[in-house]
Amino acid sequence: MARRPEYWLYTPPSRGSAPPALMVMLHGCKQSAEALAHGTRMNALADREGFIVLYPEQPRRAHPQCCWHWYDPEHAGAHEADDLARLVVQTLSETGADPSRVYLAGLSAGAGLAGLMALRHPHLFAALALHSGPVLGVARTAASALNLMRRGSRIDPIEALASMVDTGAYPGMPTLLLHGLRDDAVNPVNQAQLATQFRALNHLHDTADVLHETSRGDGYVLRSDLRDGACLLATCQLTSTGHAWSGGDPRYAFHAAGPDATWLWWQFARQHARAKAPAA
Repeated sequence: MARRPEYWLYTPPSRGSAPPALMVMLHGCKQSAEALAHGTRMNALADREGFIVLYPEQPRRAHPQCCWHWYDPEHAGAHEADDLARLVVQTLSETGADPSRVYLAGLSAGAGLAGLMALRHPHLFAALALHSGPVLGVARTAASALNLMRRGSRIDPIEALASMVDTGAYPGMPTLLLHGLRDDAVNPVNQAQLATQFRALNHLHDTADVLHETSRGDGYVLRSDLRDGACLLATCQLTSTGHAWSGGDPRYAFHAAGPDATWLWWQFARQHARAKAPAA
């Protein structure tokens, strides 16, 4: 049975004449939608840029630590991913947001579920950001999830991905991967393994039409994989950040000083749009 998700919705006080983009933000364990909104300062950016923000929330009755069930992709995780996809479609209908500009991001466990949503509903989202997230398709229990977070996958990431999706038929998903190199909760090897997976999902084989670029900023190194001028995969290593949303408000747990991940994410996301209207 489908569960009606709990959520917070932020609409900026002023909007332009064109339908606004919709940003979907998934919190991590021991967090709430409100804490993620304040910690990432996403609403302030929404005010400046004119987009709507949807913050789904995992209630404590569903998980004692408010975690999403990303590690149970065939059962509870699948139900959560599908319920939230329906919530996104409902929000598009109720707000008049642009269905070609729906952007999905998650932190930690939220990144795990965001990745699952992108695999199950690729035509719904124009771009994806996974901050401090686990590699996809490996964990099947809470215990194996903890082991994966600490050590990364012991099996080939492409093999793990193949258990969840046909990579050859997948339509692609422009993706930004952010991870702190001082993360002691989710080992940064997960980011490297996610990059391997999303290169496959975006069909970024090492051919003449794929360009690799590396840039450096204050506190981060960014590798970009481009095809036909479009960045389809960006891997951002945050050199001094732990397990936290970088550049967030440190008064909130799991947010820390550092490069502004909120702005980096918006810079990446706004380059992308889906050609067709989505369906859950």
